[in-house]
Amino acid sequence: MKTTVPQREEFKILNHTRILPTSQTSKIYTQTLRAPTRIDFSGGWSDIPFLIKDIKKPGFVSNCAIKPHITLTGSDLHFASYTRGVGLSTSTAAKALELIQFSGGESYLASRNLTDITEDLFRYENKNLSWAIGRQDMHTIIHGGINLIEFGKTYSKTINSLTSIRITKNLRQHLLLIYSGQSRNAQVVVEEVYFNFNTGNYKYLQALNTISSCGQNFWLHLKKNDIPSCASIMNINWTAQKILASSTSNSYLDNIYQFALCQGALGGKLCGAGGGGCFIFITPHPENLSTKLTANFPNCFPINFEIELKNIKEINVHSKT
Repeated sequence: MKTTVPQREEFKILNHTRILPTSQTSKIYTQTLRAPTRIDFSGGWSDIPFLIKDIKKPGFVSNCAIKPHITLTGSDLHFASYTRGVGLSTSTAAKALELIQFSGGESYLASRNLTDITEDLFRYENKNLSWAIGRQDMHTIIHGGINLIEFGKTYSKTINSLTSIRITKNLRQHLLLIYSGQSRNAQVVVEEVYFNFNTGNYKYLQALNTISSCGQNFWLHLKKNDIPSCASIMNINWTAQKILASSTSNSYLDNIYQFALCQGALGGKLCGAGGGGCFIFITPHPENLSTKLTANFPNCFPINFEIELKNIKEINVHSKT
């Protein structure tokens, strides 16, 4: 049966219309709420219920939450230094803040566990999207950290979280997050993926299986602090993504990717669905690679970030003592 992918309006925030708080709600609407964004290393697409029902086994994603945070104070939403269409799930972070604010702010966070908040956000963002998107972004924004996440048709759960400060530091020292200079159009990529899956062609199912395996394998090597192997897995993931949808990349993006590899990058991929936005590269010398990329592709620029190890409750719920 053909599945129609509904339009996703990124950055559509319901509280753009200012709401005058009552005496009971004034504290909620004056609180500054914060949410991280995310980088997906491998496994993306295998978190989407419509797709993983065909592979008949769970999907797996390795990713991490990052800061600077998206912030919401009253009706004022700030996207920090992120430009539109970066592929870092800024729109889901904004939806998370909107949900938290309208549900009671800190009191809502204090009364719900992380799994429940994740599902609340999944339902909230999907309610106008016919359940067309997955749980990766919601799970990571709510749980924080560097994680291997398992996805079924009705759930997401963290299988492992990286607790080693040594490995976390080593990973961060090898990462370059750089904007391609081309804003992504995720809707085009998503529609192509759904169309391809509706054809029943086995190569698309095989590509999704490869991507899910990359989600697991990235983690297996990361916990061994084997960063070069993690980079190789990202390359495999990137190739499989382009099989899922040709609109994942184009000649301009391919040129950036190949140039980065020629200049010492060990591996990389576009963040999110692809089609533009940010590349994440693993490289021994991030600053050197950044300099070379920006010199040869003037529209590129690096994005400074840190890995966010705290969950959404720890970020926002303040101690009363």
